Amino acid sequence: MTTASDDRRTRGPSIGVRGGLSQDGRDADGVTALRSLYMRCKALGLAAGAGLVLGAPDPALARRAEELRVQAARAAAEHGDALRQPLDACERAASALAVLLSDHGSAARLAEARVSQRALRLSVWEVLDCEYRPCGAAPAHAKGGQR
Repeated sequence: MTTASDDRRTRGPSIGVRGGLSQDGRDADGVTALRSLYMRCKALGLAAGAGLVLGAPDPALARRAEELRVQAARAAAEHGDALRQPLDACERAASALAVLLSDHGSAARLAEARVSQRALRLSVWEVLDCEYRPCGAAPAHAKGGQR
């Protein structure tokens, strides 16, 4: 019997690439690193937005955004060409969040962060399945369509 996790690891590029760890526990293709960085960037963006709305962003968030930017740059260097675009987009999104948080949420920085987050999402969805697949819009998201 095939489990859902088995199915995810074996999907082809037309449906969505699902990476995993190699036999020795390393992230051979970088997809696991991309997924992790993407989820962290999303969580950081949500936390930053909540802090800005409340008027009291946590100062540690800017540091975390900078750490995420460095880790995304390292992952891009390690995993090279195959994931260059989404990992670079993650680095840009983390950088935009760090600048936004250090600038205390100016309108211009907020706009830049929103654009970089959207670019990250669309870039990641070229490699990973749209996480909102049940909405039925995954093909439109993957092709850069707007919802």
